[in-house]
Amino acid sequence: MPFFKNRPYLLPPLLLGLAAVVLVVFVKPTLVFPEAPPISWNPSQVVEQVAQGATKSTEISFTSTQNLTNVAVRIVPELQPYVSATPSSFSSISPGTQVTITLTFSAPTNAPLGTFEGIIQLKNGTGKSNKTYTQPLPVTLIVFSSIANAPNPEEVLEELTSDLRSGNINAALQKVAPSRHNQVRALDSNGLNRLADFLANARLVETTATLRVYEGTFVDEDGKQWEGEITQAFELGEWKIIAW
Repeated sequence: MPFFKNRPYLLPPLLLGLAAVVLVVFVKPTLVFPEAPPISWNPSQVVEQVAQGATKSTEISFTSTQNLTNVAVRIVPELQPYVSATPSSFSSISPGTQVTITLTFSAPTNAPLGTFEGIIQLKNGTGKSNKTYTQPLPVTLIVFSSIANAPNPEEVLEELTSDLRSGNINAALQKVAPSRHNQVRALDSNGLNRLADFLANARLVETTATLRVYEGTFVDEDGKQWEGEITQAFELGEWKIIAW
């Protein structure tokens, strides 16, 4: 090495550079994967509807990939007035064991109407400083008016007839099921009046606690008369026309 013999001060930097190249070429980076949540729920979310003054229950389950002890089921404050869990605690849970919980949804007669969202969690113990296990369970509860508090279905039908005659489509759609909205929107003023005439002269032929069927005569745009029926149903606290 005659070149470096006269220049020994160049050897250390050169050796360091070669070492860096070797490290870059041969040292593989370590891949870090996120740890999977130890809790899996079935179903992965819950959406329920309950009327004021009513109660209903549903079963859910979860499994854990870890040994768990002193487990408490925590329902967030937003849902606590309406949701309870049974059982609400477990002394121990083995990995892979399916654990079933019964959720009870209950709304007082004076409960506010609306949608309430929150989560259910599993915690180690009950203190705020104790560990909370992932994954939480999302829960959505819809509280709707009881049939006792709902408007009279005959009055709803009369209001719908008036809305159609006046061309107040937005008000009319509130009394019709979403599946029929496009049919109402497609009607011109003559069609709206013909439908209003049909509703005004329809007679009630069948009724249950949540369903009413009317029959009547519909006159089409050519003046022909057709016998038909209309169905009104109580859904989510409201009487709506669901079929004609």
